[in-house]
Amino acid sequence: MFLFLILLFLIILSFWNFIWKRRNLPPGPTPLPIFGNAFAMDRLIYEQFQIWAKEFGPVYTIWMGEVPIVMVTDYELIRDLFVKEGIFMLEGIFW
Repeated sequence: MFLFLILLFLIILSFWNFIWKRRNLPPGPTPLPIFGNAFAMDRLIYEQFQIWAKEFGPVYTIWMGEVPIVMVTDYELIRDLFVKEGIFMLEGIFW
């Protein structure tokens, strides 16, 4: 009985942690705990990314396992993030 309670607690903790991680991220396809969106990629990966971009917009989140990946598919938005006022190029604000 004690082992069952510990196992149940760990499962609930895992689900809670997974839901808590998703709260401040852009929308995206619903992932499975532990597996993420691995089972949702039933076609070529770039085709699936295009479908999700049409469904969720130019910024969406996918999950590889329990690791979130924010996808940005709009050229102008990518340019704004990395070049204009970004932290990666010399034109923007410095750290």
